[in-house]
Amino acid sequence: MLSNRILKILAESFAIKGLCLEKQPLKSTSKTKAAGRDDQVIHYFVLASDLALKYLQEVEKAQGTVGGVLPVAAAATSSSPLPPNTEYRIGAILETVLQRAPIIMIKNGKLRQAIDQYRSVLRAEETSSTQSLRQTMSRQLAEVLLRGLAESVYSDFAPRIETKKQGKHWKPTKYAGQSLFMPRTEQEEILLLLFISETMAVRNAVLDRSPEFLDARVHSYNNVTAVYDLLCITLSRFGQFHILCESFERAMKFAFEQYHVWMQFSLSLLSSGKHSRAILMLKECMRLQPNNSFPCLLAAKVCLENMGHVEEGVEYAEKALEREKLHPQNLLAQCHLVLGVGYSLMALQRRPQGKRSEYKARAFQSFLRSQSADPYYYLPEVHLALHYAEVRQLSNAVSHAKRALDLNPEHIHSLHLLVLLLSAQKQHTEALTLVNEALEAYPNHLNLLYTKAHLEDYCSGPDEALLTSKQMLLQWKAFYERELKSNFTESKLQRVMSCNKSSFLVRSCDFSDRESGHSVVAAARVEQALSEAMSSLHSAQQARRGPQSLWLVQLQVWLLIAELYLKLDQLSEAEACILEATNIYPLSHQLMVMKGLLHEKRQEYHEAKQCFQNAVSINPLHVKALQHLVCQSSYLLPLNIFTMTGLLCCPCGKVYALWLWTELTHHT
Repeated sequence: MLSNRILKILAESFAIKGLCLEKQPLKSTSKTKAAGRDDQVIHYFVLASDLALKYLQEVEKAQGTVGGVLPVAAAATSSSPLPPNTEYRIGAILETVLQRAPIIMIKNGKLRQAIDQYRSVLRAEETSSTQSLRQTMSRQLAEVLLRGLAESVYSDFAPRIETKKQGKHWKPTKYAGQSLFMPRTEQEEILLLLFISETMAVRNAVLDRSPEFLDARVHSYNNVTAVYDLLCITLSRFGQFHILCESFERAMKFAFEQYHVWMQFSLSLLSSGKHSRAILMLKECMRLQPNNSFPCLLAAKVCLENMGHVEEGVEYAEKALEREKLHPQNLLAQCHLVLGVGYSLMALQRRPQGKRSEYKARAFQSFLRSQSADPYYYLPEVHLALHYAEVRQLSNAVSHAKRALDLNPEHIHSLHLLVLLLSAQKQHTEALTLVNEALEAYPNHLNLLYTKAHLEDYCSGPDEALLTSKQMLLQWKAFYERELKSNFTESKLQRVMSCNKSSFLVRSCDFSDRESGHSVVAAARVEQALSEAMSSLHSAQQARRGPQSLWLVQLQVWLLIAELYLKLDQLSEAEACILEATNIYPLSHQLMVMKGLLHEKRQEYHEAKQCFQNAVSINPLHVKALQHLVCQSSYLLPLNIFTMTGLLCCPCGKVYALWLWTELTHHT
């Protein structure tokens, strides 16, 4: 057995020999000799690495600090804000060789050999001298697995039992035993490496703000942020944003005045659905970079799209626009666009027609400014098409929708909008042809299938539409089964279905129901809360598995099938579909409308009126519920009472008032 002194001398000798051989220029340009020289360098570096690790283990074994644990007395007497410096035992030469050996292997195309070398070093029993080195090499191996190795060619981590052979005493002692966690997939190994690196980096972070520790603080901060950036890349691939939020919670202790960490934390909170906390993080980002318009723009988007705080969202959008004009960042078109969306939502919340027209005009001007700021940006064209559709200028709406598709042919929402515009122009056959072509490219898109069912109902009758709606149920079942089999429950399906959530709540063939479609966001929150409260009263009811947005899609499919059965006068089948929908969200206003239609078919006018009143109490702007409520009143009240009530209370404007008058006259 060699002494510790001889071990260190041998390790440094092999290291120096390898470094000198690497620096020595070749006398010939032969690729064979160059490859042979690189193999020799790698051989010396591997020997030096093994001897260095063995030396450190023997030294700490002799001093009683096995496993990298410092003596209690030494740890208690240290008052430095810096992490304990124990690298004097190994030296700069050996530390360089330990990190350089796998790098040379990668440069020579020996990726698997480099991965094995990283694993070999990390499997060695830890010493206090190699803690920072282990943190660095864990991060480097994670980077190699992320960037340089395909998942299909990954070889799992299965360490072999070393047999007795010559030179075994030169090898470092490695962890062994049945209680060790062995990663079996590439993802498990990457996450294990990053969590190990994160733990060490956070523990060694320098928190002292004194000027003399500036260099050490910057160095430790760079190490930690490198690990967190890799964690963001890895966990985002699997939708595990709640784990990412927990990691950034631990990172807050060294995030003082660091914009990058605050922004990453806010993005992870947004992705995990914690919008209120994300707004607080974005406010801190605004303070840290007062000239940056992106945090304001992102906060405006969250307020408008996720939280329903329209006025606050408009304020953030105006602040973003102000910053963008003073300090351009190529976000001018986006600022005008978000501001226009905010004005559109404010117009929907204003009851006086004058205020509503004012905000609609502001929104239209903002969309035009966004279009002029970036003529090749497709989203302003989409919103201009929506604006023209709302004011019934369908030809202009179609031209802008086609322009949006020219700029971005893969934008499915522009394609869906064009289908709806064609149906609004009574070109139902062309719309059905277009939606069938779109379904060839997107066969699993439930919004397109939903629209196709309505178009088939109009063109071919309810029988053919029923086949499409049943196909939607099969698609939903496939989505649901994949969700349950997945190990990451809040992953891809949640993102896919979230973009479809609002579209399902709007009738696909009636642009005049725009107010109802936008106000349904608040109504959906009310009905979900009421449904959950009512469901909690039934202890026998089992909890539904999967995200709520997925069950909301199934609700819409059942209501569509029920509507088709009502048109076929198959009331028992329609009632069965309504019962299925009731089990999902008992107090949905759309479900109450469907119940009212069923009672109306059975000429049960009192029950139908009660259902429509319940629907209007949750969503006062639901046009179909208002229409049928006034129509039901024609059977129960004198003409002058229900006529004036319908015309005065309808919040939908003069067009609906005239339409209601026509309906009332027809029913009387």
